Amino acid sequence: MHAKTKPFCEWEKLEMSALEVRKLWCAVAFHAVAALCVAWSLYVLVERSVEEARRGYVDWSFWTKLIVVVIGSTGGLVFMYIQCKVYITLCRKWRAFNRVIFIQKCS
Repeated sequence: MHAKTKPFCEWEKLEMSALEVRKLWCAVAFHAVAALCVAWSLYVLVERSVEEARRGYVDWSFWTKLIVVVIGSTGGLVFMYIQCKVYITLCRKWRAFNRVIFIQKCS
């Protein structure tokens, strides 16, 4: 007995209800928008902080922005790690669903 995964072009849809599919698409859309917002916010903060550092304008607002960038980056990475873990688990479940088990006769 051995198992083999079908070629990707032959994979079947994972059995999910319409509500589960809708929830999945809403979650993917929400996480994509959230990731873009975090990335854009960090980009703007880093750009302005670098500009202030070049001008030599390093006071409390610069350090506050730097702390916000570090906290935002850490939060963004944790958020992305958790969400990617969920999506990878779902992909593994889909792959297992499309696995074929061959049973051979012993002689």
